[in-house]
Amino acid sequence: MSIPFIQILSEELLTYFVRGGVAFYFTILISGFVFGLSRLKRLSSAGKGIWMIITISLFLELLGSYLSISIDTSAPSSHMVLLLHFLAYGYTFSKFRVNRRFERGFLWAGILLAGFSAVNVIWIQELTDHPTLPSLLLAIALVLGSLVSYYNMMRSPSPTPLLKQGLFWFNTSTLFFYASTFFSYALHDHYLAQWYETGEYMPTWAVYLMKGMNYYLYVSLIIAMWFDLKRQGDSRV
Repeated sequence: MSIPFIQILSEELLTYFVRGGVAFYFTILISGFVFGLSRLKRLSSAGKGIWMIITISLFLELLGSYLSISIDTSAPSSHMVLLLHFLAYGYTFSKFRVNRRFERGFLWAGILLAGFSAVNVIWIQELTDHPTLPSLLLAIALVLGSLVSYYNMMRSPSPTPLLKQGLFWFNTSTLFFYASTFFSYALHDHYLAQWYETGEYMPTWAVYLMKGMNYYLYVSLIIAMWFDLKRQGDSRV
């Protein structure tokens, strides 16, 4: 790789990060990563699961940004982030102490869906194609998982105030994010075709919705980690 190419790529990456709120998004992810890393020994198992979700997002989003500029697609990193998020979310849901009957169910569901994500990239969708099917499955699975977890929270209420429970922040952000962005994932191929034809991707309101919901999701996950330290006692260590 020549030095001029590296310089051009560096300039393009810098431009990419400073526009459109991308720098703010990565600031949130980096803050969550550093916060969790600095308190890793004090986090419960569920809190460590949340930290894993943020860490996966951070490093694979960075990879996706690089790929978007170098090969004009971030699809390979999208395949990887979905596979790892299936595992990380399944693990995290299984570690919140709400209903023991569902613990193994959440964990195995994550493993099976991660397996499907791997099968998808090998035999169904190519590595350079956006992983539409796993994206939709992840959204559906996490919305259902959040609803089941909410139901269990109501059946086994905690003495801790709701807004101080890590599980509440985790469930709420997961539910709202994946419910509100489901159709964006479903229509991704349509938007991509539109981009190639007209130079326009999503409607402006949809772009702002996606950005805002990403900010909301990861800020909420950081708050969930904060309230899910071992001293709170809401989660199983």
